[in-house]
Amino acid sequence: MKSDTMNRVFSMQFSKTPRQNTTGYLTRAIRMTLIGMVCVPTYTAVQASDVNNQVTSVFYDPDTAADQLQPNRGDMRIPQRMQGRVVVRAPRAIQIDPVLTAPVENLEQRRFSLDAVRMIDSRLFDEQELMEVMTPWTERQLSFAEFQLAALTLLEHLREHGHPDAVLRFSQLQFLENQQVAVAIEGLTPTDSYQDGSPRIQVAGFEVQGVTLLDDAVVQSHLSPWTGRALSVDELSEAVESVAQLLRDQGYALAQAWLPPQEITDGLVKIEVLEGLVDGESGNQGITVADTQRIKSEVIAGYLAEGVVADQPLNINALERQVRLLNEMPGIRSVQTDLAPGSVAGTTQVIAEVEEDALLSTAVTLDNYGSKFSGEERLGLNLNLNSPMGYGEQFFVNYTGSDGTNSYKMGVHAPVGYSGLRIGASYAAMDVELKEGSIAPLNQSSDSESFSVFANYPLARGAARNIDLFASLDFKSYQNNYPDFGFFDNQRDISSVTVGASGNQIDRYQGRTGWGVSLTQGDLALKGSGDSSTVGSFTKGNFNVSRLQALPAEQWFVYASLSGQLASGNLDSAEKFQLGGPMGVRAWPVGEAIGDHGWLANLELRRNLGSRGDANFEAFGFYDIGGVTQYASSDDAPAYSGPNTYELGGYGVGLSMTYSETGNVRLVYAQKDRSNPNPTASGTDSDGTDQSGRIWLIGTLLF
Repeated sequence: MKSDTMNRVFSMQFSKTPRQNTTGYLTRAIRMTLIGMVCVPTYTAVQASDVNNQVTSVFYDPDTAADQLQPNRGDMRIPQRMQGRVVVRAPRAIQIDPVLTAPVENLEQRRFSLDAVRMIDSRLFDEQELMEVMTPWTERQLSFAEFQLAALTLLEHLREHGHPDAVLRFSQLQFLENQQVAVAIEGLTPTDSYQDGSPRIQVAGFEVQGVTLLDDAVVQSHLSPWTGRALSVDELSEAVESVAQLLRDQGYALAQAWLPPQEITDGLVKIEVLEGLVDGESGNQGITVADTQRIKSEVIAGYLAEGVVADQPLNINALERQVRLLNEMPGIRSVQTDLAPGSVAGTTQVIAEVEEDALLSTAVTLDNYGSKFSGEERLGLNLNLNSPMGYGEQFFVNYTGSDGTNSYKMGVHAPVGYSGLRIGASYAAMDVELKEGSIAPLNQSSDSESFSVFANYPLARGAARNIDLFASLDFKSYQNNYPDFGFFDNQRDISSVTVGASGNQIDRYQGRTGWGVSLTQGDLALKGSGDSSTVGSFTKGNFNVSRLQALPAEQWFVYASLSGQLASGNLDSAEKFQLGGPMGVRAWPVGEAIGDHGWLANLELRRNLGSRGDANFEAFGFYDIGGVTQYASSDDAPAYSGPNTYELGGYGVGLSMTYSETGNVRLVYAQKDRSNPNPTASGTDSDGTDQSGRIWLIGTLLF
């Protein structure tokens, strides 16, 4: 409660029979404290900003119920404590905070009686004058409309007599659970004498009712700072709100706490709590999915049911996880969930609306990221068939081609259950015709095939933190053919199992941290010539960590990353770590510096240049450095005179353009910072050139 406003309470009685006595209520000072400001789950009966002074009904109207359950009607209101949780919204008319509904029954069938208007404290107005204002409504039974009109009359009088900001509030729960209604008046202008005389209540302890999610000992421990003290109005309000906040911090964002009308005995104060239950009678176990076209509604409902349990308190964190998983599902552009009142007071239901994505999505890529010996300029084509059967599955076909290379990959992955687990399988093939060069014999060709089974499970999903677990079983076969030198022909078959985890996290320092770790256990079989030291079982571990950080200067960012690999022994070339190329040390060619062990560090300073129409531009400068150990066991390595361990480095600048959601272009120039520590016999880089700088260009068009 702010210091410049105070609440006053008037007691009005209603029932289906004529007047009932109001004895047994709290004393004047205590009742003002308990009822006058703490009934948290309240609704505004009369809006102070309503220029026509109309009474606003907050109760369920069967004629408008269908409209209230429709998502995206009018503006949305997200409570401040929910900001950043983009997946859960509530229409203004429904209100996330609090989510309480009035009885479905027609209140016009009930009868109200104003036994009296009890002023808890009359120092801010003329009590006798106020009684005269209410006289037309006393000594007779009132309909609900007349009851509201009586409240309006009282409010108009106060606004016209020195209290222009007055607002009337009453708790709908009182209509359900007892025969008296406490109407609180807020916004009265206090006097100094009243503020100085603010009453205090001696609190020996609290009796909290309605909490099922926490042990009573936990709640009592939480309330200990307010126990055994004489509390002011503000302090008592703080204690009550803290109970609701305790539940909200656990993800139960709809939790509400308030002080009911009561008599205080031995300093024991009662607090009532609504945890925000999911109404199992609404929709399908509390979930309603708007009509979908291709995606099956039972799939959407199944995912949401993992986080929305009927007749249990709604956990926003669990719901958010499932909505995020749905938003990642192929064939879905977005899923929005709104919270609507349930059919029973104190309950809610989830309304889901799905915006579907295109059945077919395509990406075309042009770049110069290829090897000099198999073709630098490449064309890439990716086709995805998104949920053709409506279960969240995806079929994909990828192609990459250049002068000397054709690479194909096809596969499918689909959800298993509704927890986010996905499994899939893929097949890939590549044939390479190497061009003549300093390290490639004439007419050399290479063919490869691979088959993979893989799985991914989202261990954590949220606005600020995500963690994935993954595993794969891979079978790869590589065959090198030398028509002019047949004794060099060989075939390597590699089978391996990989397990790992990856994640990212956004923190309060305006930055995002990404990470990943994996462990691979494999076995290699060799037929024909080749490096016999790589035959047999092998183990390797990989890691990466990155940080994107906003700088104090507007639109400036710094990006840093570190990745690496460690191996148990000498590896086949297909399993080695590579430094050179557009994804490594950018000043060096593809295929430069490969090794069993390796590390790579990248540092970038980025500047967002803003937008030109639908295009957004970003400039950046960078420095790359990395090192490799070519052979983990140099004693078993082929005869070689160069260094086994060495480093490469380089720096440069770049410019990227992202055009809305239809494509992007990235241009990079990189300059070496040193000479090659491991040149070829002719003194060049591994691609047969000796360029001091390199240009990398990639463009992607999305359909």
